Amino acid sequence: KLPYHHVADNTQVVNYISRGRLPKQPDFSTNPDDKKIDEFMWSICEKCWSQVDFRPSMEDLQAELITFSSSM
Repeated sequence: KLPYHHVADNTQVVNYISRGRLPKQPDFSTNPDDKKIDEFMWSICEKCWSQVDFRPSMEDLQAELITFSSSM
């Protein structure tokens, strides 16, 4: 499902985002490997949605992605 799939139109989506209402966490896969990826990617999204001063840099994200991919 798309983020904000429950919202009727794009204007409402913009309104949600501008008010800081984040999308709901999706259901993760029941396959253990896929679930690990789902959880990791969701954590990346949450970090990127943090307040500006707390968002990771692209270098930090790249390092996390490399570390994660080497653990799979």
